[in-house]
Amino acid sequence: MEPDLELTRRDGAPEELWEIARLYWEHSGVNAYDKVVWVRPTKSISVTGWRGSVHHVAGAGAIAVLPEVNCAECSGPLTLTSRTAFESGRNGRDTVCCDCTPTYADSVLRVGGSGLEDLRLQQQQRAAKRLAAAQAEAESKAEQQRQLDALEAERRSALAAEYPLQYRQNLPDPRSIGLRARLTTLALMDYAARDGLVEAVEHQDLVLAPSPQQGADLIHEASGALLVTHPSTPTRAFAWASPAGGGQPNWTGYFPLLTRFHLGLGQHDPAQWENARENLVASVQLDALTAVEQQDLVTFAAELIGSEALRYLKFKLNDEYRLPDISNELRPRALDLLTFAARQLSLGHLMRAIWTVTSGATNLKASKPYIPKQRIADYTVSQLEVKLHDYLAPGHQLLDPYRADTRLPLSAIIRALYYEVVHADPLTYTLPELERSLPAPSDTYARELCRLSIPDGEQSRDALFAASRDWDGAQFRRALSEIENRTFEPCARGCIHDRQPDLARQFGASFDKLISRIGADAAGIALIESMHYSNDHPETPAERPGDLLLTLVAQELGVL
Repeated sequence: MEPDLELTRRDGAPEELWEIARLYWEHSGVNAYDKVVWVRPTKSISVTGWRGSVHHVAGAGAIAVLPEVNCAECSGPLTLTSRTAFESGRNGRDTVCCDCTPTYADSVLRVGGSGLEDLRLQQQQRAAKRLAAAQAEAESKAEQQRQLDALEAERRSALAAEYPLQYRQNLPDPRSIGLRARLTTLALMDYAARDGLVEAVEHQDLVLAPSPQQGADLIHEASGALLVTHPSTPTRAFAWASPAGGGQPNWTGYFPLLTRFHLGLGQHDPAQWENARENLVASVQLDALTAVEQQDLVTFAAELIGSEALRYLKFKLNDEYRLPDISNELRPRALDLLTFAARQLSLGHLMRAIWTVTSGATNLKASKPYIPKQRIADYTVSQLEVKLHDYLAPGHQLLDPYRADTRLPLSAIIRALYYEVVHADPLTYTLPELERSLPAPSDTYARELCRLSIPDGEQSRDALFAASRDWDGAQFRRALSEIENRTFEPCARGCIHDRQPDLARQFGASFDKLISRIGADAAGIALIESMHYSNDHPETPAERPGDLLLTLVAQELGVL
């Protein structure tokens, strides 16, 4: 098939240039491979006396056009700069015309000896257009930058208003903060802080928790207690909503791993920082924990070890054996399996089991390359289940646990938990050993906090009496039944909350005895009056279970 090519002599081009152009573009069709067969090589075409390469000299003599093909930039007719451009255009590849190739046009103008005023004028016009377009683009970018700077200033102002560089005279007592929040704060202070400022975790060579989501959740839980958001936190750490009607910018959420924190004690004072850290460390020691916190510690340790083992599995599959991660459908199963095993086995034994099954997976990949890699990766989960079942079997002789892999340092939260609280090696220490070593719980402080958190019972009693026309005895009895069946989270073993269902049951039984004698409404009034006296419990004289019950009843009846 003859390749299409239209050749037009340039206005004013001398005969010699026109002849060079015809010699350059002359061809004899295409070969069996659909390649254009040029009549002569470019080296055989003499351009002596003319400045430039042969395709520039040919361009000064004629304009070559590939019909029905458009320029990839301006979409105009495809004028050709060379034989290579011709081959590219006829093969369907994106090709740029002469007008959109300024260096080609400049080279053609330098050939000399030809009247190329039309080309020169076109070049000047195109240069003016390019200059105007560049100026317009620069102005547009400058305006966009001004708008971005103004938006950034507004967002910074909103952050400064919400999180000022506050100065707190006294830090909150660490024991008033949840155990997990305390451990997270300790990990951040030990591994992510510099000169009193906790830098964004995501911008450091630091793994706070075994998974990014787990780390974000822990930071969110700890935020606002000992550590508060620093006003220098970048605005991109927040998900901003479009302000309505040009109002103040606001955010709908934030990214904990991008947030910066500080203690809120003003200028960094190493002595204050160390004192705050020492109080924090003291609050998480085993002998300072309540019974509830001790159980939460064991549960949290199992979750962390299971997640850390899953992180090691991902590392072995991805980084070492070039296999994909296990599928999302199997991830919860693998995590549950490893967390369950972490209740009995150390992290080092979990890592040994993972090393064994991933080694088997890579052997399978080498021996049966036709099996999809994803299936091989998922196969490790079922093999891991078998291996851990063997490890947990009674009488099974365990080999030595694995040592730390220097390529995958432990997450900071695990290091803080084991090195500062448990004082043991997470690779060799087991949770049964931890549970056996737990000292007697320290519940005194938790009980005191529980007592102080209860509202004044007299106010609840007066509110019930004042609204007595809005409720009757039957509603009062139902309120006691609701409280009796409610599940309370105890602050410590035997605290006020822990005893509320029993106390509500006792008052319900008293109501059932009184109702036949004095009526339901009078029985309710009488019991409300007597609830306050339940505070005088011989075993816990400082606590106020009766005040709590009065408050709960008032809430159930809609009085408070």
